[in-house]
Amino acid sequence: MAVSTRTEDVDLVDADLTLNFARAAMLAALVGAFAYVSFPNPVSPAANVTLQVLGVFLAGALLGPKWGTVSLCLYLAAGSLGAPIFSGGAAGFGHLLGSTGGYLLSYPLAAGLVGAVAHGGLETVPREEIPVWRLVAGMVGGIVVIYAL
Repeated sequence: MAVSTRTEDVDLVDADLTLNFARAAMLAALVGAFAYVSFPNPVSPAANVTLQVLGVFLAGALLGPKWGTVSLCLYLAAGSLGAPIFSGGAAGFGHLLGSTGGYLLSYPLAAGLVGAVAHGGLETVPREEIPVWRLVAGMVGGIVVIYAL
């Protein structure tokens, strides 16, 4: 019995979708790696300052508002399912409801905001066309979202 290798009869996933999903997964992994770099927060002793916020900014700026949001949703899903990628290697759904839950749940919103401001809307534009002032404005908005929730 021969195995068919014809692709005409198979609906393949769009190459752009696959590439964007891979990028989103890579940025989610980067945010998880950034969770291990932390500093004490003198203003809020309940939560340390980590490099995760930088990862949120990168996701929004590099992937745009849609895929930046998807990336951080993947991050939250992986962490809540048990991957030790929350601050200090923590994991589990309980951390989304704990003292740092507001920070974690704000990440997808902040990445979407950073991407929307930087890219000037919901569509992703080439990085060369993004002015620095839009990036800075998006990051300031992202900080407000993260620390307000």
